[in-house]
Amino acid sequence: MDNKQKLQAGLAEMGIALDPARQLLLLEYAALLGKWNAA
Repeated sequence: MDNKQKLQAGLAEMGIALDPARQLLLLEYAALLGKWNAA
């Protein structure tokens, strides 16, 4: 399961509707946090 699928599953579990553009922003932000934490 990739991060996009995990995000979508989590949103569905919490009953949160989020359009694909917002989901992409969250995924990009999470990737940035991962990059910063690796430094």
